Amino acid sequence: MGYKIINHGVGGDVMEKMHGVGKEFFEMPVEDRACLYLEDPPFEIALLRFSFISKFASPIGDSVEGEDNPSTPDDQTKWGLLLR
Repeated sequence: MGYKIINHGVGGDVMEKMHGVGKEFFEMPVEDRACLYLEDPPFEIALLRFSFISKFASPIGDSVEGEDNPSTPDDQTKWGLLLR
């Protein structure tokens, strides 16, 4: 997932720092990242997650689950039939 920030008054230095922190986080070993996962997040975080997802995500009923890392992009049986 990515974000594109244009004309919102966010300085280039702030965007560079944000990108750097995100890159650093995803370069960490999975075990180190897992300790930061909240199984039962505080209400404010859970509400934020829900409101963001509900605005931009496709309805769950319209989705087909598939592999995260299919062998080839052409093999639809491995990664799902519906793309959005």
